Amino acid sequence: MNRNELVEKAVKLLINVPPSEVDEVLAEIRQELVGKYKVYTAEELLVIANEQIERLRNRLTKLEESTEIEPQQANAILALLTTKRDEAIGKVANVPIISYHLPLLAAINMGNLNASIQMSMVVHGKKTGTNYLDDGKITDEVDLPKGVAWWAIDVEDGEQFLTDETSPQDEEAIIAEQGRLCAVATEAIALGVHTNVLSWHNIDALGSRFRDAGRVPSLCRNNSGWEMDWRGRGVASAKWGSASCRSRV
Repeated sequence: MNRNELVEKAVKLLINVPPSEVDEVLAEIRQELVGKYKVYTAEELLVIANEQIERLRNRLTKLEESTEIEPQQANAILALLTTKRDEAIGKVANVPIISYHLPLLAAINMGNLNASIQMSMVVHGKKTGTNYLDDGKITDEVDLPKGVAWWAIDVEDGEQFLTDETSPQDEEAIIAEQGRLCAVATEAIALGVHTNVLSWHNIDALGSRFRDAGRVPSLCRNNSGWEMDWRGRGVASAKWGSASCRSRV
């Protein structure tokens, strides 16, 4: 929705407000909006980015020790995220974003570490993640930065869709209207690695597909931890939400 359309919609909503009260109503709206946004400094973002890099370093080291990955794989991921860190910070520093959005999210290319390995890095307490999908049948349907890893900018974890019975297909259209990008499977996994979001709601990854166009990778909680499975693109539910980001670096 562009600025002119927003103004037109706002006029329709305010048309019955007495002229003498318009300024007061607009002031209240402005106050409400300001409270919904947060501005991060470059210094705050550096702390967030370094915490994610260090968390990945620890979990990748455990994978090396169990011989699930080679040391050069981990080194390449950490090196590229470090190289791109300042550019990513520059994309979001001092820019207002919705307060519950994650400003930066370190994601790993599925071609470097498959979804099964990445799900094993979703660890909270004694619970870990499991992938129930065939790695070879998960495909990314959107353009991604080249290389073994990237930063997703201004990430919404799907919470915006929890209040309505919407399907992934509905949500895909809404995300496009917002000018945002649908998260891919490994970005959904990254949310599981770096946040506790999976403790309170499930995530669809509309930027990816499983087997065919009608199935999307989905992360949810189960009794033993967290799992990646799939959901029908046309199936509505208020328990799942499709994650998205503003851009990628």
